Amino acid sequence: MPLRLPFILALVLSLVGVSAFATGRPPPVPKLASGPKDTTAYGCRKDRDCVLTRRIDGACCPRLCRSAAMRGDFKARLMPHLKRHCGDAWAKGRCPIAKCRHDPNSYVARCVQSICTKVVKVTRKRIRKRRPRPRRRQR
Repeated sequence: MPLRLPFILALVLSLVGVSAFATGRPPPVPKLASGPKDTTAYGCRKDRDCVLTRRIDGACCPRLCRSAAMRGDFKARLMPHLKRHCGDAWAKGRCPIAKCRHDPNSYVARCVQSICTKVVKVTRKRIRKRRPRPRRRQR
């Protein structure tokens, strides 16, 4: 009987450990920004202050199909913070892989009302005028 107790205890602990890794979820990460309107993370003065990224404050895994706008200097502080708390969660396959449909729009980060915002990039297509076909002479 005394030999079975360590064996059962080891079995239970191994199953609990396996179930924690079976979810595949990376550990939770403390946020750097205080909220979505935090001026240190999302506030801006000019368009060049803002960048697009798929990384999210408070999550180890990047967004799958959509990007978000934030300040460039905040992103520079965010990347080491995520690396410190998440480690190599992406390399270990703990993050889902994106299978997204192609988005025909292209986006840019702009400063709109002093907040970094993702907007659709407007491109002007050059419309070529068709040459009129020469008319056939009637006989």
